[in-house]
Amino acid sequence: REGGQGLCVACPCALRRSREGEGAESSGGHQRGSWWVPGPASIFHSWDFCGEIWIAAWATMVNHDYQDLEKYDSNLCDFMPIKTPTISCHAWSISDAETGKPLMWYNPKVVLQPASITKVVTAMVVLDKCNRMSEKDRKRYLCQKCQVSPYAASFAAWHDEYGWNAGTNAKLKEGEAYTVRELLFALMLPSGNDASICLAETLGMAYRPDESPPETSSYTSDGPIARFVAEMNRTVRRVGLVSTSPPSTYFMSPHGMANDLNVSCALDIARFTREAMRNRLFKKIVRCTKYTAEPNKHWSRHASRSWLNTNTLLRSGLTDVYDGVKTGWIPNAHDCKEWGCLVTRVRAKYAPKSDAPDARALPPASLMVVVLGCANQDRRFSDTAALVTWAWRVLEVTGGDTE
Repeated sequence: REGGQGLCVACPCALRRSREGEGAESSGGHQRGSWWVPGPASIFHSWDFCGEIWIAAWATMVNHDYQDLEKYDSNLCDFMPIKTPTISCHAWSISDAETGKPLMWYNPKVVLQPASITKVVTAMVVLDKCNRMSEKDRKRYLCQKCQVSPYAASFAAWHDEYGWNAGTNAKLKEGEAYTVRELLFALMLPSGNDASICLAETLGMAYRPDESPPETSSYTSDGPIARFVAEMNRTVRRVGLVSTSPPSTYFMSPHGMANDLNVSCALDIARFTREAMRNRLFKKIVRCTKYTAEPNKHWSRHASRSWLNTNTLLRSGLTDVYDGVKTGWIPNAHDCKEWGCLVTRVRAKYAPKSDAPDARALPPASLMVVVLGCANQDRRFSDTAALVTWAWRVLEVTGGDTE
């Protein structure tokens, strides 16, 4: 940064060339071969060199004057190699979970299938309604009876022709009934497609239908599921959580099963997930590792039903503290055999000490991390953990200022 404190990012070969006088032009922007590489976009460009990022805290260098570079060596911290993580995902973003500010990214606006991350917005629609209610009405709403229809139960049934059931489910059975609150746990923990349909069928008629429904929709345009999905699309647009020009997020179902028209991007997912995490019940649900719905003979539930959270990072024992949020996985998406996704919020493993006498800018206390298109279900977790470890190291060096 001209005339002040800044961040210098370069790979070893770029630094060597700068010392030899190559690429030492004093122009303002990033140049390949130069070692002045400010900002996250340029960090990614430096991968082209050798796959390793070298970061140094930098004293003062006015107008990018490299002619007397050697005299600044005493002011430079020891160079610390921070290897870029080896990851499989097609797109990812890291943002400040508190402010929503994007910090680092790769293909953040590329439109891709979010799979079951769709269910974050499904839960948002359910909870958005009760947010506007009194305490008494809210309790009544969350305890509302939702009966499992044959169609909803079909998502948990075994299909011999496929050799599997229709995606992830909460093992709901036809004729059973659950409260809205119980179904939210069934939706977000085991990623129940059956729970998403049950919620949409029960609550959907309260919303107005889509004025221009998609021709390829699987649902009757005036039916409860289509109305619920229309409300999902209105919700993310109403609060400005997605890009509308061009549109980058559009939902075709409440569950997110494979559909080329059910799409979003990493940047939008970070935005609407941050909004969802502002709801206390939503935050409590996605942090939960296990939930048990007790038997209720009056509602045809003769045994308890337990659901485990599909996000293994919550119980991984890693140093970082993960607060949910939602996994996703579908087969055969975007010409990939498997398509793994994850959005998660992670808290810092250290306590920032802002009262220190030499305190500099502090890194964010928590991050929102989105990965889309991981090679398989396990890689969505390892890719996320690798990005988190890398991001903390970069942010600790930069003090959270990646511009």
